[in-house]
Amino acid sequence: MKHDGEKTNHGEPEPQDAVGRAFPKLWYIFVLPVIAAYVATVALLVAGFVETFRVIVEVATHPGGHALETLRLHFIEVIDVFLLATVLYVIGAGFWQLFLGQPPRLPEWMKVNSTHDLEVMLIGVVITLLGVTALAAVMTWDGETNLLPLGVTVGLVIAALALFLRRSSH
Repeated sequence: MKHDGEKTNHGEPEPQDAVGRAFPKLWYIFVLPVIAAYVATVALLVAGFVETFRVIVEVATHPGGHALETLRLHFIEVIDVFLLATVLYVIGAGFWQLFLGQPPRLPEWMKVNSTHDLEVMLIGVVITLLGVTALAAVMTWDGETNLLPLGVTVGLVIAALALFLRRSSH
């Protein structure tokens, strides 16, 4: 790896060095997706928190024969929202690390050294989100709707992502 200002074998500056000198502050534009990811994270966490208590109050004030099923379904959906919030947080922290430097107090599992690290984290959570979505569909199944297309689609997407992870790790 060449350092800033070093020449290539042909005596010309490395292209990324030339870009870095021409646009030294351009890297800081990545503060925008970091801020957006963190704002979206907070919005989803607050919405999930509010939804949790809204459903509890609704079930408590209007008890019915399906209270437990209602709670289970809504809580699975809220966990899905929290997982999406986690994805956005990880993406925001990943962009921060890649473009702005190391943020303070980051757990070891969130350390990102490359876009590949970020892809691996994202794919893992996407697979989890797909599983939760499929679980919610099964839990709300009316016995008539054909769940096969959803199941096949989720299975194929998970298989493709797993294949990508396997191939990219070599």
